[in-house]
Amino acid sequence: MPHILYDETDFHVCGMSDAPHPQGFSIPAPEGVDYAGLPGLEGAYVIDGELRADYVPPPPPPPRSGLTHQAFRSLLTLNEQVVLDNFGNPAFVAAHPALKNFDVMTLAILTTAYKTYETAQEINLDDPAVPRFIGLLAQLGLLDGEGRAEKILSGQQP
Repeated sequence: MPHILYDETDFHVCGMSDAPHPQGFSIPAPEGVDYAGLPGLEGAYVIDGELRADYVPPPPPPPRSGLTHQAFRSLLTLNEQVVLDNFGNPAFVAAHPALKNFDVMTLAILTTAYKTYETAQEINLDDPAVPRFIGLLAQLGLLDGEGRAEKILSGQQP
């Protein structure tokens, strides 16, 4: 029996097969579907296990507007702000439990990431550089606990 294959993330029809998709992202093809005319299925979606050519997916959310530096700082705890403000201070680095263990290259990467933030006109949480920077801070243990990166990137204040 022919099957309609669909993408598991947006349920958009992406192909036809003589057998079910091995990971289960398929439905039996309804009778009367033009199998040779897969292009006729463009724009079709699988909704609740049913082929729907009339479904219109919601538009993607608009990109969030950029934040001022102060608005971005308000997403950080006081401890996180202190780290960002002082990791270039040798006395602070020597006293900080995580920073004192970093090698020169790690501190250089952190400095470069911070300078990118510092020179930006605005901080856009949707810019791929921002999650990389926040992820770096989390990976280096410079954020206050588990889940802080996700909260910061979602715009939640502490």
